[in-house]
Amino acid sequence: MKTHCMALLGTVLLGLIAFHIPSATAQTAQLDASLDASKVATSKPLEPAKLIGQDVLDPRGQRLGEIQSVILGPTGNVSEVVLDFGGWLEPFNRIAVPWSAFKTNADGQITSTLTRKTALQAKRYTYTDFSLSGGLIAEDGKAYVAPANATVSAQ
Repeated sequence: MKTHCMALLGTVLLGLIAFHIPSATAQTAQLDASLDASKVATSKPLEPAKLIGQDVLDPRGQRLGEIQSVILGPTGNVSEVVLDFGGWLEPFNRIAVPWSAFKTNADGQITSTLTRKTALQAKRYTYTDFSLSGGLIAEDGKAYVAPANATVSAQ
């Protein structure tokens, strides 16, 4: 019974997160033309929320981790992503990585110059409110609320 209650609570919290940030996820502006053709395999518009859950590969093409959250600047630019590179035995290996450290290869996979070793040496990212995990976050660590005139893009 206790397990079922916890699962139900988790589902409710995830639902609240999804409904808490619709204004940011509804924006479908392209993730910056400055990513240019050498970094983006497709010209399809992307929402920052669609980056969440995407795998990130290291320079050797090995899975480094997964994008857990996206940090947006005041004008809606993707400034950083929270990369979770831990596993079941390492649950709190999260770091904030500048968006400029990523690119997309010809297969549409997100790659980084980071290695597991450099990720382990980086400062850990701690959520100010863990309920924001898996969502869009402002640079101050609070839930991102898009201004009326914001266009979502990468810096």
